[in-house]
Amino acid sequence: MNRRRIRGGLFLCSVALAASPRVLAGEDAARQDAPKEEAPRTAEWLEVKGTRFRPYGFPRLDVIYTDSRLSPSNQTPFFAFSEDSSVQAKENDEELDIHPRLSRLGIDVERDSIPRWESAKVSGKIEIDFQNGGSESREAVRMRHAYLKIEDASGFSVLGGQTWDLISPLLPSANGDSLMWNAGNLGDRRPQLRLGYETALGGPGKLDLAGAVARTGAINNRDLDGDGTADGIDSGLPMLQARIGVSDLLGGAVQGGVWGHFGWEDVDLGVAGEREFTSGSIGADLLVRLTGAVSAAAEIWTGRNLDDVRGGVGQGVNATAGDEIHASGGWAEVRCKLLDGYTPAAGFTIDDPRNGDLDPATTTGGGPRERNVAFYLANHVDLGGGLNFGLEYIYWKTEYGLGLDDGDANRINFWMSLRF
Repeated sequence: MNRRRIRGGLFLCSVALAASPRVLAGEDAARQDAPKEEAPRTAEWLEVKGTRFRPYGFPRLDVIYTDSRLSPSNQTPFFAFSEDSSVQAKENDEELDIHPRLSRLGIDVERDSIPRWESAKVSGKIEIDFQNGGSESREAVRMRHAYLKIEDASGFSVLGGQTWDLISPLLPSANGDSLMWNAGNLGDRRPQLRLGYETALGGPGKLDLAGAVARTGAINNRDLDGDGTADGIDSGLPMLQARIGVSDLLGGAVQGGVWGHFGWEDVDLGVAGEREFTSGSIGADLLVRLTGAVSAAAEIWTGRNLDDVRGGVGQGVNATAGDEIHASGGWAEVRCKLLDGYTPAAGFTIDDPRNGDLDPATTTGGGPRERNVAFYLANHVDLGGGLNFGLEYIYWKTEYGLGLDDGDANRINFWMSLRF
């Protein structure tokens, strides 16, 4: 394989009560137009010499109960540990956690024009939270976003910095931190340089085209040969991402798109005789407002070596055989706004690696993870003035190979925040 050569049925749905189609995952919103605002701000803009600044954020508290072990933790769950006695001394090990780590602070910056490019609008964002290790009274800062964006009146744009992946732009309504990653939802945040173009269609609606070069290994930081350099960086090539989308169809009731990525990894010392691995995906997203109160969202995808984009239940390469691990999955939910300020949701997620590709030497959670499925119910109450409450229930079931017992867990999460 020449690593310099660029290569490049499922609509899961559950009956639900749901959130606004623009406010998902508690404190986040659909990444369809990322990096547009993730939720309405309440703070006013401060203008200084033509540049506007706006602080935003929220203090937040989460209270989490689980009746069995989740990996890597009940704060950031990806899958359930096997219930096999060889993995856990206690089959159902209850945990209770209380933390403020998802409290967030950010600042938006924008200018309507610049002196030597009057048709361009410039904007930017820096955003942090505290889910980056440390003790539970000395939480460490985590960068979420740090980027600048230039938009020309012609519809072209350039973005540089760290923000959401271009692929998999929607977010489930539950699990405000790990966002059902490795359970059916792909995509994370990573450094990238992105080009975009937006134009009106012949009739109602808009066409959105975007492509990005991004850092491979930003999530898994994999170094299979242990040479001190991440395999994605060692390839000398970026991850490529692209998406073709439409929005504002049928009076704003429909938006969606198709997307994919491709990346390279280089292993100088070789793994099972292989020195090069590739990562790739193809997927689609759809957001539909069925009535004024009811809407549905879904994503579907398939690919290989997906752990750097949160797929394959966190398994990308079979280091024993020297092969990439293929996986398919997706998620779907239906939402309905019952009352003013009350926006619950329900959904289903699945991440299903190809069993024959899995590495028998995998030990995280107990062994090779053959399938990861979750069902969730999420309730969001907005009392106005920025005060929000949430109550979520998630049931996880993770299937294991090598004859190990499956793992399952029930997780209940209460949260409260004050947005500004």
